[in-house]
Amino acid sequence: MSIVKGAALVTGSAHGIGRGIVFRLARDWFDIAPNDASSQRNQLRAVTNDIEKIC
Repeated sequence: MSIVKGAALVTGSAHGIGRGIVFRLARDWFDIAPNDASSQRNQLRAVTNDIEKIC
């Protein structure tokens, strides 16, 4: 059983610093809502798939 520490909406999650923040928060058991521009849809989908694998 996991204990959720909090929730976060992270913009710019498809790449760069935002992507790193999303992974760090996921590892630390935060509920996260990754978000980015619609042009980054495929990259964002890949990030969310990777997060689901580690959690």
